[in-house]
Amino acid sequence: MKICYKNKYFDENFEKINNHLILEEPILAYQKKVKKYLNLESLNEEKDKFVPSKLLKNIKNKKIIFHNYYVKEIKKQKNYLILNCSDGNKNKNFITKKVVLGCGTLITTKLIMDFLKIKNEVRINHHPRLFSLYISKKKWKSHMNFEPSQVHLKLKKNPFLFTADFRPGNKIIINAIMRFKVILKPIKFLINIFREYMIFSNIFLESRYGNLFMKKNNKFYEIFSKSKNLENIFKKTSKIVYQSLSRTKKILPFYHNYFPGFGADFHYFGTITMNNTNKLSVNEKCQLRNNKNIYIIDGSIFNFKKNKYPLGLIIANSRRVGKEI
Repeated sequence: MKICYKNKYFDENFEKINNHLILEEPILAYQKKVKKYLNLESLNEEKDKFVPSKLLKNIKNKKIIFHNYYVKEIKKQKNYLILNCSDGNKNKNFITKKVVLGCGTLITTKLIMDFLKIKNEVRINHHPRLFSLYISKKKWKSHMNFEPSQVHLKLKKNPFLFTADFRPGNKIIINAIMRFKVILKPIKFLINIFREYMIFSNIFLESRYGNLFMKKNNKFYEIFSKSKNLENIFKKTSKIVYQSLSRTKKILPFYHNYFPGFGADFHYFGTITMNNTNKLSVNEKCQLRNNKNIYIIDGSIFNFKKNKYPLGLIIANSRRVGKEI
């Protein structure tokens, strides 16, 4: 369900002043049973979040057994699939006719590369991101423990695509900063005092600027990047975002950027794409090419060139495939 919250920090004049930009409100995975738009800050984060445990309560067929094992390897034997699994201490094999993989792009791709004995490198699509901090002249408050991005900023026309999200400073963000900026720990209490004046943003680039690859090296898989410099692209995007905020006269003339490196975005996808012609592909029912008893339902089957917040589409497709099966 779409839940909208018009943050007052961005008023109606924003798009008049910055007519080359678009503001979009995020789509969030909450399950309120009302039809009208909701104020984001009125949500009960624990009760309203759309999580598997709540979905399970609505399943009519209760004959579901959960096994606390992870899949190490998939093998084919005649019309059956053998799953070699482990719980961390002991191994166990499961024999089945159908397997549905939703392990996340990296794990799913590794399992399928082993299954198909693919030794070539595979490109992992992703959206490189830049962390940005802006200082507001007024408080930008949040009452939620975890604050999803409240607004997305995009260009109407541009040679390259990017999305910038914005979220007010909160304790979870500050704690995360302390983990990779240990030097700031002595002044953490001071940062927390002023956190409501802090505006944090992720600037996501389109996937053609991605730079991650996966390849098997002996028994292990390597995930690596190649020589690629995004400094100029990030400079252009961050300047656009900063100037758009400056025109509103709501921020101080200061901003700080931090690029955590390739692979720090966590939006991995597009390794086993739909309706492709190679071995690493699925059909419209998400069945692996030439192996129709293996279904793949995570981000590895999509190519999110523009959509940098793909969770809703992945969930919707998973439900579709579940009904097909």
